Amino acid sequence: MTTLLDQDRCSTTRCVERASPWVLGRVASVGTPAGASSAPVPGARSVRAEAALAPLADSHILLFYDQRARGRSTTATHPDSLSFGQDLEDLAAVQAHFGLGPLRLVGHHWGAALAAQYAIRHPGQVARMVLLSPIPDRLSFTFRLAYLPNDTAAIAAWAAARAQGADSLDPAGFCKRYWGFLFSPAEVTTKTVVLGLAPMICDDTPDRLRSRSTISRQLYLSLPGYNWSDSLTMALSPALVIVGGESAAWLSNADQWASRLHDARKVVLGHTALFPWAEAREELNVAIDRFLRGDWPTVAIRVDSLGHPIASP
Repeated sequence: MTTLLDQDRCSTTRCVERASPWVLGRVASVGTPAGASSAPVPGARSVRAEAALAPLADSHILLFYDQRARGRSTTATHPDSLSFGQDLEDLAAVQAHFGLGPLRLVGHHWGAALAAQYAIRHPGQVARMVLLSPIPDRLSFTFRLAYLPNDTAAIAAWAAARAQGADSLDPAGFCKRYWGFLFSPAEVTTKTVVLGLAPMICDDTPDRLRSRSTISRQLYLSLPGYNWSDSLTMALSPALVIVGGESAAWLSNADQWASRLHDARKVVLGHTALFPWAEAREELNVAIDRFLRGDWPTVAIRVDSLGHPIASP
């Protein structure tokens, strides 16, 4: 509870005490207008979302935090002790530590699933939630992702680099070239996206970079055969599901989330399915800002499970 962010990071964010030994919190924007909404942003490595969402700090208080054993959290947690359920407990601890009322949650991918499940398990504690490119709503959907067209040259280069031990010998360099394979079987291989997001995604210690695949594997093992398709309707909080438009499979996944949640709409922005802010950062922030203020973005639509628009009441 004593270590603060290093000074160069504090030049752009206001530093706060760690919420516990396993989480490092950062509150964006000094002098945020009184009465602005507060939006915790859960993330395995929250710095990947900080730059994308920075404009929101002009009108909202954003609390970014790194989950245990990831990013700059300081807990020396063995991967075997990590789980989806533990991440939910940690989010509850963050809420309690900062004395936050009903949350406005912004979650990316794994963090999006955490936000939705938190709303289900803690009724009344989530006011609104933004789900950025959420993971599949059921495990079986990953088999569909496995059949997506892929970049065979990129896969061969990644496999060759691993065979040569580059992921252990030069974890930073390996991450900058191949971080997109963390999202396998829907790996990100578009060169401009990989290079453009690498400085944020690979901003980690060598040991943490080496352990990422192991930690990701363990987290998904904590969800054996999961299927949330029927339970998502229990999340009563308004939800904004945002996804990039490049992949029919990921668009379909967004449709499943948006159609099954009790009160949700979908927004398609940019091209990159898992990182819609890569090409549409300004549009993303406009949409999230409007939603956090209590209104639906003009580009948000209600959809059925097949992605067909539904007239809003």
